[in-house]
Amino acid sequence: MALDRFGRRIHYLRISLTDHCNLRCVYCMPEDMT
Repeated sequence: MALDRFGRRIHYLRISLTDHCNLRCVYCMPEDMT
């Protein structure tokens, strides 16, 4: 099992195949971006 730098277990990995995320969450698509 993989651990992050804080010693927490990583249960999943998110891999992006493009340079843009299409989930439109606050991290990938801030409010000022349209």
